Amino acid sequence: MIIGEGKAGFNETAVLTGDMIRICSCDEQHICMNEIKNQAVHCITPCLSKLEQIIDKMDDLKACFEKKQQILAKFLICFENNINSCVDTVNGTHIPKTNISELFRIMGQSLTKQAHNMANIITSSLGTIINTTNEFGVCVNDCFLNKNDNGFCYDRANCQPIVVASKARRTLRRCSNAMKWRKELGELCQCIVDAGIPTVCSNKPKRKDIGALITENKT
Repeated sequence: MIIGEGKAGFNETAVLTGDMIRICSCDEQHICMNEIKNQAVHCITPCLSKLEQIIDKMDDLKACFEKKQQILAKFLICFENNINSCVDTVNGTHIPKTNISELFRIMGQSLTKQAHNMANIITSSLGTIINTTNEFGVCVNDCFLNKNDNGFCYDRANCQPIVVASKARRTLRRCSNAMKWRKELGELCQCIVDAGIPTVCSNKPKRKDIGALITENKT
């Protein structure tokens, strides 16, 4: 599924099954991407309860995410349309098969480790926010995996997309710019502040800085 040694942030060979699988047709990929997007959205709301210990206005927080769901959907559509990870036929060439569940599990572990490392070197108040936010992310990831406990859409289609790491980074950058991602994240950050987390994005420059992280980390 992923091509580009060391570019995914972990050892890609660790998630290979040793089997081969054909590249998905673009129609198959579109169906599976829609299923993944819907599952992710449905997992966000029940996991927001993980944030209750650091926020006072949960209804306001839910409204923040609901307001930006359309932006996220447009971003994912842009990514799907430009990543070139599918082919025009159901008889595509074969590539090494990835264990998708293991891929998400390792990615979740990596994010948790990064969050813990960050929390250990900053102030206790921000550390609590980072750890709690990480719990939210783990909850969404676990929910997503549970929804696919009997196999992912790609498993049912017996195909997988092919993702070239360098192309993925360029596509992320392109779609971030097209969606004015810095502005959108800045607005989301302010919305979260208004919902009761004053230690995040406490002033305008910081909001811009956090919004800029998305594009700056894709070089």
